[in-house]
Amino acid sequence: MKILIENCSYYNSEIAPFLRANHLIDDKGKVRVIGYLYNKEQKDCVFLLPKVILDVHDKVLGKYEPLDVLSGSIDEADTTFLYSFSIWMYRALNRYNQENKENKIVKKHSISSVDTSSNIVNSTFVDIILALERLANENKNFLLFTMQHLNAGYKKILWTQTISRRQPLLRKGKTPIYLDFFTKKKTIDYNEELLIIFFSILRYINKKYGTNTHISSNFDLIPDYLFEKYLDGYGLLRLQEIKYKYFSDRTLQIWRLCYEFFNKSEQIRSSNQAEDYLLAYKFDRIFEAMVDNLIGFKQEELPEYIKKKQEDDKIIDHIFIYRSLTNLNQDTYYIADSKYYPTGKGTEGTSFFKQYTYARNLRHEIMTEILKQRKGLKNDNVKIYCLDEKTEGYDIIPNFFLSTFVDNNFNYDIDGIKRREEEQDTRFVHFSNRLFDRETLLLSHYDINFLYVIKQYAINNECCNKAFSYKIYKIFRNDILKRLNYEYLFYVLELKQKPEHGKEQKRLNDALDPIFRLVNGKLFCPKKDASYTNLILALENPERHITASKEDLEKENLNVLTALEKDFIIHKGFKIGDSIEDFLKKTAE
Repeated sequence: MKILIENCSYYNSEIAPFLRANHLIDDKGKVRVIGYLYNKEQKDCVFLLPKVILDVHDKVLGKYEPLDVLSGSIDEADTTFLYSFSIWMYRALNRYNQENKENKIVKKHSISSVDTSSNIVNSTFVDIILALERLANENKNFLLFTMQHLNAGYKKILWTQTISRRQPLLRKGKTPIYLDFFTKKKTIDYNEELLIIFFSILRYINKKYGTNTHISSNFDLIPDYLFEKYLDGYGLLRLQEIKYKYFSDRTLQIWRLCYEFFNKSEQIRSSNQAEDYLLAYKFDRIFEAMVDNLIGFKQEELPEYIKKKQEDDKIIDHIFIYRSLTNLNQDTYYIADSKYYPTGKGTEGTSFFKQYTYARNLRHEIMTEILKQRKGLKNDNVKIYCLDEKTEGYDIIPNFFLSTFVDNNFNYDIDGIKRREEEQDTRFVHFSNRLFDRETLLLSHYDINFLYVIKQYAINNECCNKAFSYKIYKIFRNDILKRLNYEYLFYVLELKQKPEHGKEQKRLNDALDPIFRLVNGKLFCPKKDASYTNLILALENPERHITASKEDLEKENLNVLTALEKDFIIHKGFKIGDSIEDFLKKTAE
């Protein structure tokens, strides 16, 4: 198996033996595709792996030059990882190709072959290897039982024939000793021959392609020098000779896959064209699909008026609905953008502005629907609001990037989700000290283990995906709340004079209108709180002074609190994300 890395520069002389097609590399000699192909001149598989296994210095796994990987001059443990990683990548690409029949970014071509159900399919050589592995893992008990049955009584001593036909060694007063025995000899058993071929194939692909299929066989397997003859055509011939010796479904299944393995090898070797491949030309879009499979809502799961493809043709990578930051009993939209970068690389500047635009467009779609509703053009189908009309404050729409890294221990079973501590959270503001303003947009950056992403996508376990979704939603929300409670001081406001029923909005307007410019963007009333008495006030913490100087914030905050004291009871020490009701109960105590 030969391994090339996307986005790495190679000299033509270095990669010409492995990549004959010019469209697989760019003008600078960089590999521009991901996937697999079989090189019949080299009689070997070539895997083209994604740039996520590069670090910011273009080192593979942080320590190897790309040519070291191509030549195999790396540690055994790292070699084993890259081989298994190649197979997981193949499985992920194959799933994407199967689920997106009309896609133009993945190209697969092979000779039609027979699968384990004897249907005609378009299978590559790697498909056959994966099918052999799967069959061995799913039929361990059957294989063990068959081997035990074949070996039952083997070499058992036949004492009747031994006593009548062999001369014992006699010693005076001692038991006769037989130095030669007649034993039970095995007759030809075609089940045994089939299993020997099957296990020999598994041993071959373990050595050749770095797979790790367990082989529990007591048979003498086909020697390596002889197995080459099986690959050159004898395997097909021998399997044809014993074809009609099998009747059970499982032995027929084993026979078909063994036959297809040798058949595929022979077809590829004798072909004049490189026709066994699975290649992806825009892997960033496939990576988006893999991440969306874990955290995103499908279009049909969203309200009709919320479109992933927005009116300006920008496409939101991932969007999901989860609990609001301001109200435990209300939901909001979360927006994410997956970034397909080498491990550790920072986000480019233009990406920030694009991500802010997604949030603006989302708010526009919600407000457009609300306006249609007010005009009587539509019924009340807006379930998630972004605007609090009582205070004209806007709810926070969580927004974040999601990049990847490769786990140091090559663990495929941990997500490793973590926020980038070294990269400052960014924000876009038109006015300082206005958290609940329409133009205040926050953006965070997270990393996730790429190995976990490809495995979950390849195996497609819906239960595991759902469990992970709820876990990561909670992590995102809690991290953003932690950030906000660090950067802002939150208060809960209660009107001192309780309004009469039906005059709540007027009473609130009378209190806020004279100071509206001072409190604009600083107040928010959770939508489902209909009491009109509990408002959230957010003031930027002067000790953090993110958007203005400490002195300016201290002065502005004092003016705001002084102006509000006339009509409101101000409860300090509130943490956004907590229950207002529970907070007020504790305050009263």
